Order: sequence, then structure tokens, then C-alpha cells
Amino acid sequence: MSVQQASIPKVAVSPLELEDAKGPPLNLYKPKEPYTATIVSVERIVGPKAPGETCHIVIDHGGIVPYWEGQSYGVIPPGENPKKPGAPHNVRLYSIASTRYGDFFDGKTTTLCVRRAVYYDPVTGKEDPSKNGVCSNYLCDSKPGDKVKITDILAGPSGKIMLLPEDDPNATHIMIATGTGVAPYRGYLRRMFMEDVPSFRFGGLAWLFLGWPILTVSSMTMSSPSILRTTQISLDMTRLLVENKRTGMEARCMFRIRLRNTVMRFSSCWMVEPIYIFAGLGNDAWDPRNS
Repeated sequence: MSVQQASIPKVAVSPLELEDAKGPPLNLYKPKEPYTATIVSVERIVGPKAPGETCHIVIDHGGIVPYWEGQSYGVIPPGENPKKPGAPHNVRLYSIASTRYGDFFDGKTTTLCVRRAVYYDPVTGKEDPSKNGVCSNYLCDSKPGDKVKITDILAGPSGKIMLLPEDDPNATHIMIATGTGVAPYRGYLRRMFMEDVPSFRFGGLAWLFLGWPILTVSSMTMSSPSILRTTQISLDMTRLLVENKRTGMEARCMFRIRLRNTVMRFSSCWMVEPIYIFAGLGNDAWDPRNS
């Protein structure tokens, strides 16, 4: 460990009682009786020329709706379900992008990374607002102080698939994500490298493969800063690196984290028939010595 690493303390978190539970929180609030939380902030986290909008949304749950890293919140947008007149909209699930202590390290907030779902007619190329995503637009348009109904429905059929394994603190974690799928890994990284949790001291290796879409073959440049700034990945690498420098996480984890960027979509006519791949990953990509 370098002198610089040793000199930068981790961030104190509270309440540490959040570590006492034997299992993840389940079935605290259900769709018929959701909890009403409050929007703290909504921040666009992609460049102005990105072919889409992704927002970093912080929600205050007052410590009433706890969660573990890798879980999801259910959000119920306001309004009536068009397929069930008189009934509310169905619950939409969003992976949580923060640790159980939230972005303010006090256990009272959660963070979502939400991409605004906008529908464009494949023939005219024009936006059709009637087919836009109801919940994503509601969240991205929210303002501080707005109320949001949330449930604790969890991701995965068992509700535990994406939990961060902590039985071996020296393990290597390989994380593969595209788009807003990177959300739970943000929570992982903050718990591994930023937070001072006495019962969890991570000493392993975190290895993140992060993909972004491209539009043409000519734009398939892995190291192009312009692509990095203008893609619609949630929590893009520009934001991640800035956050690292501001909080000192970069100095803490510089020898124990691997970040590899790659292209996830290629097609000569991507709007009509996209082909999803991880381009540019050879056999050597899976060797941590080459990251």
C-alpha cells in the first residue's frame, strides 16, 4: 500500500446497525401500500450530444425503506393505468446505485440511475410522446421536493441474485454492464473502496467491464474521449473518475480496481436491426494483467 493510500481515510457511515441484519430487507412496502419518499436531486449525467438522457436521482426515504447493495426499488408513477381503468400504474423496478448508506452516508437516501425512455417512430423518425416511458420520464422530470411512491420489490426471482458477495473479502469480483446496468456496481465500488464499515474490509480485486453503444463503424474507437462523453451510459466513466478524484477513492483503490471500456452495439442499420455484442474483447481481455 502506498503512503498516499494509507493517508486517505475512508468515509464514516451511519447507522452501523444497518450491518446487523442477517438477511436483506424484504417485503417492507408493497404496491398496494407504498412508501411516499421525497426527491432530493435530479442530475443529468451524460453529455449534451448524447443520443439519450440518463439521470442520477437521489431519493430521501428517511431511513424507513432500507436496502442492501444490489437490490432494487419499485417506483409507482402517478396517474391511471391505461390498460386497467381506475387502477394505478404497474410498479417499475430500478436497480439501486448506492450503498445502504446512500450518497450522504447517513442511511437515509437511495440513488437511482434512470435513462429517459423516448419512442421514435421508425418510419417518420419523429418522437411519439404517447409511447414514451411513463415512469422514466416522470423520474427524470422530477424536481427536489417532489414526492415519489416506492416499494421494496427486489430484482431477480429470489430477490437476492445481485447482492454483493461478502463471505470472502479478498475475492475478485468481475462485473459486466452496459447502459444503466452499471447502477448496482456503483454501490459495490463505493462499499468496497469509499466507506469505513468495520465489519467489511475489502482486500480483493474489482474488475468492471463497461460497454457503450456506437452508431457507425467509424466511431468504434475505444479510447475516443468524445465517445466517452456523448454516450448514454449511466454513471459514465467521466463522472466516475471525477468522483474518484473528489473523494479520494482513486488513491484508495488504484491498485485494486480494473476498468475496461468496450463497445456493446454494432450494426449497419442500428435503429432497425441492432446486433448486441461486446466488440474488441479478445482472449487476453480476461487476463487482469492486461487491464
